[in-house]
Amino acid sequence: MNVVENHPFLYSKKMKVLVLYTRLTGYWMACMRQSHQEYGFEFFVLRKRSSPDAPFCLEDEAGIRLMDSEDFDEVKLLKLAEEIQPVAIYVAGWGDKRYLQVAKWGLKNAVPVICGMDNQWLGTAKQQLASLLAPVYLKKHFSHIWIPGALQLPFAQRLGFGNDQILKGLYCADLEAFRPAEVTGAVPKRFVFTGRLVEHKGLDVLLEALDRLGDGLKDWEFVVIGNGPYAERVKANSRITHYEFMSPEELCVFMREGGVFVLPSHYEAWGVVVHEAMAVGMPVISTYQCGAADELVVDGYNGFKVNSGDVDVLVEALSKFVVMDSETLQDFSDRSLELSRQVTLESWSASLSRVAKKVREKSEVSV
Repeated sequence: MNVVENHPFLYSKKMKVLVLYTRLTGYWMACMRQSHQEYGFEFFVLRKRSSPDAPFCLEDEAGIRLMDSEDFDEVKLLKLAEEIQPVAIYVAGWGDKRYLQVAKWGLKNAVPVICGMDNQWLGTAKQQLASLLAPVYLKKHFSHIWIPGALQLPFAQRLGFGNDQILKGLYCADLEAFRPAEVTGAVPKRFVFTGRLVEHKGLDVLLEALDRLGDGLKDWEFVVIGNGPYAERVKANSRITHYEFMSPEELCVFMREGGVFVLPSHYEAWGVVVHEAMAVGMPVISTYQCGAADELVVDGYNGFKVNSGDVDVLVEALSKFVVMDSETLQDFSDRSLELSRQVTLESWSASLSRVAKKVREKSEVSV
């Protein structure tokens, strides 16, 4: 009996990609959707089962078959790989032993196996140890590593991957959903934060900065969208308009209305939300410790970058936008939109296609 019974594209001659993921996101669905439409890839995706109380869930669509990883042991997972004969395998990290066995199977069968990693190189003892052991260990499982941007590059190199084995642009916003409003006016005078209300997102620094700024916000609104341990403190701040939750569709509509995006994280491996904000034309205030800001935000051009934990500099950055004239603010907005196109759904798809190209060509020759 087949592991994936009676699925319409199990027996398709199109190129199949096996994706071994953790918690699947909407933006990853957008990337796979683009790859299916542009290159004809068909994706078999293992992801962690959605929580029963999740406000929304992802479902199968054309060219994308979703399966719960909890339903697969190592034997069943290897059988799936053998059945679909993928032209590429993507594995999120290296922490799942089942996934590693499939990765090893892939290399043995000359299938490109891509490790996805978003860890920045911080030089911790754990990372130092990994850099010593991984070049031998990881090469038994992976042919390539896919990273979001520059802050991950030193770690990828220390793990033993050469420049020709390192792909960039791992994370891309859903640029079909996050696009500028068709009818635009002046950039609205509002700051927007969206995300989990937790300390590592810089909520402690943000709240202190707003207290120090006080009436310096003038006629600017500060909107916080999200929930978490800092929710009560956020609600108690009279300068903040708080929304506990928005669906992805509602959030998209809200952000398309514009403003200035603020993400003062102490550490953010990447932060796709920065890319989403820029894609709708929002200037950005973020930290040097945020991977997406490091890659996409040019200080003084489409936003401002600050050191995490520096309340004074965050106050200064907020104040610069408050006193900025509307023409300059519009320039910042236009530049954000321009810079957001450094990473696109098309470039993501091209990266995957390049890795799978040799296997695809070999398959076409043998037909």
